[in-house]
Amino acid sequence: MIEQVLKAFAALGFKVNTLTHGVYIFYFEGRQYILFNNDNDESCLRIVTVVYTADNDTEKEYVGSLKLHQITNSFNEKIKYVKAYTEEDKVFLAYEHKIIGDVHFEDVITAMILHLHTAIQCIEENLEDFDSETKTD
Repeated sequence: MIEQVLKAFAALGFKVNTLTHGVYIFYFEGRQYILFNNDNDESCLRIVTVVYTADNDTEKEYVGSLKLHQITNSFNEKIKYVKAYTEEDKVFLAYEHKIIGDVHFEDVITAMILHLHTAIQCIEENLEDFDSETKTD
């Protein structure tokens, strides 16, 4: 299936680079996205992007804080298909799609990217408040 997915990305005009086995990188509107191919379940297509990275100690403490978890939980309750999660000093957004039967991969990929793009805008609005509070002169 990954060959079909990579062909679809090329047909859509994306340049996809292999990072490691089963992990591919591409860019959309200047943002890096990661495509995962799960060898154990090739019918699951997963695209992930980082929406926030802590860049100082105050922000790193924030990533582990209840407030950030409340933001991501609230986001997960409201937004369909895209899920937010935290890991180390980053907030990620992920979209997973189960491929069942014959599909038009260009349509699936386009929908996934557009859902992620919309979700990015939504979660970044919530994180802007934190940025303005923690950035120091």
